Amino acid sequence: MKQLILTLILVTLSAPTCLGDWVEVSDVQITGVIKTSQGLPLPGASIHFLSRSAGKRVTVFANKSGRFTIDLPLGVFMATAEARGYATGRRQVSISGEQ
Repeated sequence: MKQLILTLILVTLSAPTCLGDWVEVSDVQITGVIKTSQGLPLPGASIHFLSRSAGKRVTVFANKSGRFTIDLPLGVFMATAEARGYATGRRQVSISGEQ
């Protein structure tokens, strides 16, 4: 079975609340790309983010360039990428308020 490569990039903080010098982060925007092991984009792949502590699962789909963007709250997630004909890719993602 062919392999998937899941790349995640922390992009920006979205919807922060400022209180003087203190910034409280509510969500973080994550951008990523799904590629085959040959480096080709994999459009239509599904990417699931599961937070076991919150009991929440969010799904996003890769566009025609294999890219996706999602806003997630702070926490630890298991990111799972799936596409027909490819082995499932998994990566733990930890999002904290520290930069």
